[in-house]
Amino acid sequence: MTQFRGTLGQGAAAFLACFGAQEQLQKRFIPVLSYATLNLASDGASSACQAAAARVWALGAKIEAETSFIRSEALALPEGTLEGYLGSEPGLAPFRPTV
Repeated sequence: MTQFRGTLGQGAAAFLACFGAQEQLQKRFIPVLSYATLNLASDGASSACQAAAARVWALGAKIEAETSFIRSEALALPEGTLEGYLGSEPGLAPFRPTV
């Protein structure tokens, strides 16, 4: 995701690529998170389950930290830029609620 840092002002295509990569990352991470959380819920006393859940939660925190630039860069864009991106790039339509 860090390859997109500093690129969101380059146009709608850059924005779409970043959101697409973030979505793919989430699609890969959520099943891992779900597995670790459910495994811990089934045996909360297990040190192996606790350790696995802790590693996954740490990875989640790292992902959040590494993708935090998206929100700050989007907010730093000149007024009307995001609306322009949404209007010019149909592929951004599914991401409209997050923009």
